[in-house]
Amino acid sequence: REEAKELDSIATRYADTVAKDFAFFGIVKEVNVDDEGLSDFSTKYYPGRQLYLDEALDFYHLLGDGAVRKMSLLRTFLSPIKLYRSIKEIGRRHTEKGIEQNMKGEGLVQGGVIVFDSEAKPRYVYQEKTGDELPTEEILAAMREVKGMAGDSTE
Repeated sequence: REEAKELDSIATRYADTVAKDFAFFGIVKEVNVDDEGLSDFSTKYYPGRQLYLDEALDFYHLLGDGAVRKMSLLRTFLSPIKLYRSIKEIGRRHTEKGIEQNMKGEGLVQGGVIVFDSEAKPRYVYQEKTGDELPTEEILAAMREVKGMAGDSTE
């Protein structure tokens, strides 16, 4: 939800510059599990953007099968203080951004962001990391590079 909201913000804020000519859409791996939550996600966090079902799971495979990065998770759970701080930080951030938690479905399945060039070749891949904010500057840099705008700051 947080990532979708950030991507929607990028698409909206940079619609006339770096985001121009990019299609922003979401991929889901399943339906008929929590359709109410999916509708809520689409309406509140990724409004006006298309969502597609990835029946073959091609995108999920490209993003590491949606699996939580095991070492990162293990390190967090081995330190109760770090775990507590991380949960508090995520909660604070989500409250500030008006993001509601959804405890249905597979909470440990993660997504990410793929930036494709005009020939549909992936040029940048970000695999979501639990608790981390979306690296918007990296994503914008990848989009600029694909568009041939590297270093262009006239946005």
